[in-house]
Amino acid sequence: MALKKRTVDGDGDGDGDLPTETSCLVLHDVCDDPPTVLSFLKLDEELVFRGIISLRVLLGCVWMNGFMFKPRHNAIELHSPNVGSCLVVKADDLPVSSSLAQYSDGNTAERKRKGLKRKRVKRVMLTAVLPVDCDQERISEVINNSGEDWMSLGAVVLLQQQESFLVDFITRIDKQFLNLYGAYDVQDQQAVTTCIPRFQLNSPTHEQCISISSQWEQSAADILKYCMDTTTSANPLGTRNSLVIVMCGAKNSGKSTYSRFLANTFLNKYPQLTYLEADVGQTEFMPPGFVGLNLITKPITGPAFTHQFPPLVAHFFGDVSPKSRPGFYLQCVSSCYWHWNNDKSIANSPLLVNTCGWVKGLGILLLADILRIVKPTHIVQLQLRGNLKNAPAIDFKFLRSASGWRPEGERQRQWPSIGSSHPIVYILDSCTPSGIVDQPTHHRLLALLAEFTQMFKREHMAILSDSENSERYLGNVTGPLSICLPYKVSWKFVAVCVLHEKVPQRSILYSLNSSVVGLAIATQDMLEEATDAPDAWSLRFLKEGSLPRCIGLGIIRAIDEKGGHFYVSTALTESQLQSVNCLLKGNLEIPLCLLFQGTGKPGVRPYVSGECQSLVLGSSVRRNRQQLLRRRSGNI
Repeated sequence: MALKKRTVDGDGDGDGDLPTETSCLVLHDVCDDPPTVLSFLKLDEELVFRGIISLRVLLGCVWMNGFMFKPRHNAIELHSPNVGSCLVVKADDLPVSSSLAQYSDGNTAERKRKGLKRKRVKRVMLTAVLPVDCDQERISEVINNSGEDWMSLGAVVLLQQQESFLVDFITRIDKQFLNLYGAYDVQDQQAVTTCIPRFQLNSPTHEQCISISSQWEQSAADILKYCMDTTTSANPLGTRNSLVIVMCGAKNSGKSTYSRFLANTFLNKYPQLTYLEADVGQTEFMPPGFVGLNLITKPITGPAFTHQFPPLVAHFFGDVSPKSRPGFYLQCVSSCYWHWNNDKSIANSPLLVNTCGWVKGLGILLLADILRIVKPTHIVQLQLRGNLKNAPAIDFKFLRSASGWRPEGERQRQWPSIGSSHPIVYILDSCTPSGIVDQPTHHRLLALLAEFTQMFKREHMAILSDSENSERYLGNVTGPLSICLPYKVSWKFVAVCVLHEKVPQRSILYSLNSSVVGLAIATQDMLEEATDAPDAWSLRFLKEGSLPRCIGLGIIRAIDEKGGHFYVSTALTESQLQSVNCLLKGNLEIPLCLLFQGTGKPGVRPYVSGECQSLVLGSSVRRNRQQLLRRRSGNI
């Protein structure tokens, strides 16, 4: 893990023994395994880091991407990989003395006026709930012997380096992510201010750090105030408050960053928040290709692949762009919105809607339809400065006149009449750091690997007959797919569907073999009647226009044509699979790093051939190249 110190003011003035901008940040090494440090932060001081750490606030308050961590919160895991912006942990701008009233006894006002004694502050920290593997005696010694001016500090935090099965798997199986959580790249070695085992503090740089602008902070504060004002005695918690916020903007405009910031801001006041994912290409809590509804109860402390969890309801769209089936895409969005609007358990939860970064041509038509479906109270539009890829201004005129993809009659039924009120629109500038080049393909690959990583845990691995190979693979999480125990599924009990192509029934098994499929639950009225044909090719199919609920992903490893079985590898448990009765094939592909991982036999790569070249006609998928410049047609 790599840390660095950054002072917001940059004036270098300190109080007491606190460090200046050119001196070392006050850190104390309190444990070697795992590496743990105790950090004393002055007012408004920031820590920027790369790696995985567990953060525990012992005193004061720290801010991280909109959420305020306090001593009452449990330790939380923060992820700051090299594929995105650095996370920033910032001390509060109020001194510790202003946040200690809850720990005092007797005359609180008198104690607050005179100031708490230093031994009282130490006792508060020493009685904090510390991690079990910490050297508590060493921490107590550091606190008792420290000469810090406790009352003028902003926060005291405990930072502990963490290990992750997910990160170990990704960094070993794909070489391009070998330095996913590597140390901070420092060109000038003299810039290093402090170095203790496994911790490195560097001089400040703003090129790769998340910097929340005052414009973003003000918009989030306004939306939060609006939500709290609507939750009154006439509309208490537990009733529908109808707060819907839609985030829109071009690619790399910062929609995901703003969504995390806004969600964390709301979690300071609300216990939960609902999130409708409509960006199938860069999902936040699910693998790519999904449209779903998630319930957020914890602060978001890392990129998307670090916090994947099951949704309330989800539909497998099966592609990273809605252009192939726009009608089916809008059907998925409508279903998720209907679930939010009718589920009483989330009636008091505001709804955040994340949309695609495709805002030209068909993309803007789909955005107009989504706005008419979810009926937002607030719209946040993020703009890239001087970029022609920006969407047109989503103002009142656009909402009234923009044509959508749906037919005119259906669109008018979806959109309510606008009378005394209409959505509040915020048009904000992007805050994407200049030193970060966002790669959506990397985010999609990491999210897929995060989903399939669960298959390589010990409970999903096959116990091989060869004891030597068993020890070899069970101790190495990056073994071949063959070590993952597949489920044998009779195709008499599951229906199949190819979502984005029309495949003849005679060829459908060829298209399903070695493919990523959505594991879905369909009602009986969605399934076609099973045929009594004697041949093994008689499969059950999904009816046209059906929308089953999807609960996860799987890989069809093999198909037994004679026995009529699919062999499916998945991270779902056996109890979860009991309700699955439909396999949905989209356009998602198995990550190549899983296919090229060693099988124990040199040169053997299942489903990979070197004989077929992409130059052969029809050997590759036809793709549109939208980045090519088109010749404008002039007047003749």
